[in-house]
Amino acid sequence: METFGASVSSLRQGEIRIEDVLSQVGDLDTVEVLVLDRAGNTQHITVSLTDKWASTHWQKCLQCGRCHSPARVLLVDNGIGLCRRCHPHASAHHLHKNSTLWTGEGAIFDALLRSIMKPQTEPRRRRQRKLTSSLKRNTLTNAVRTLDKAMQTIGAADTLHEYANDNDT
Repeated sequence: METFGASVSSLRQGEIRIEDVLSQVGDLDTVEVLVLDRAGNTQHITVSLTDKWASTHWQKCLQCGRCHSPARVLLVDNGIGLCRRCHPHASAHHLHKNSTLWTGEGAIFDALLRSIMKPQTEPRRRRQRKLTSSLKRNTLTNAVRTLDKAMQTIGAADTLHEYANDNDT
C-alpha cells in the first residue's frame, strides 16, 4: 500500500478517530498514523479509509484492520486498528459505573455512619472497627489503581512531548 508520504498523529491514547485523520490529511485512501497505545508506547499504524453510505451521501470512514468494515473510531490493539465489534472496550464512564468496588465502599460507609448514630455497645464497636478497616483497605486499593492509571497517562504525555520536541528540530 502506498501512503504517498501521508502521516498523521492521533490525539487520543489508544484510539484513532476519523475526525483527527481527516483534519490532518483530507481525502486519501491510506495513511500512516502515529498513535500511543494504552501503555503509552508510540506505534505507527497504516490505516485505510473507505466510503460508507450515510442515508443521503457518502462519507469517509476508517477501515477496521480485521473485519474491514467502516468505523469512525478504531482501537489500537497489537499494532492494528480494530473497530468496536472486533475489540469491545468499555468506556471509562462504564467502568466506573459498573465497578462493584466503588458501590461497595458506599455501602460500607453508609453502614459505618448508621452504626455510629446508634447507642454504643461492645458488639457495635467491634463492627465499627471491622467496617473502618474494610473501608480503609478498599479505598487504598482503589487509590493504587487510580495512581497506576494516572502514571500511564503521565507516561503517555511525556512520550508525546518528547516526540513533539524531536520533530521540532
